[in-house]
Amino acid sequence: MVGKWLPILKHWKPDLLVCDEIHYIKNRKAARTASVEALGYGVKHVIGLTGTPVANSPMELFTISNMDITA
Repeated sequence: MVGKWLPILKHWKPDLLVCDEIHYIKNRKAARTASVEALGYGVKHVIGLTGTPVANSPMELFTISNMDITA
């Protein structure tokens, strides 16, 4: 869904991005991850929310915490 709305959302140039269910952004190769990274690129503040533990592997937590979103 993010990929579909990405051009419109990027056009707004947000200063804050709140990502709910951030645990879905755990696969570095997934289109969803790429879309969220593109949306967050250059945003000053990014907040990721989840109620689901991310404990399947350390790599999942690494992918979420090290998203390349800085300008």
